[in-house]
Amino acid sequence: MYKADGFDEAIVGSWVDDDGMDRIIYSFEKCVKVIMLRDNLTLDEAREHMYFNVVPSSQFVGAPIFAHAWEFED
Repeated sequence: MYKADGFDEAIVGSWVDDDGMDRIIYSFEKCVKVIMLRDNLTLDEAREHMYFNVVPSSQFVGAPIFAHAWEFED
């Protein structure tokens, strides 16, 4: 199981893929908050960092999953 360094507080679950590999699921939004606090970035800067530096570097077999939270209205 591969972890994304520095984002332990953003872990929201795990998943076993079709190959039987355990994968950690991170909240994308919580990761953005971690980056904002750690690097003193704005919301837009932290999102950009996630999209261009963190997410692409995790595109391999067994890589962590960065999930967006969905909000539903009644």
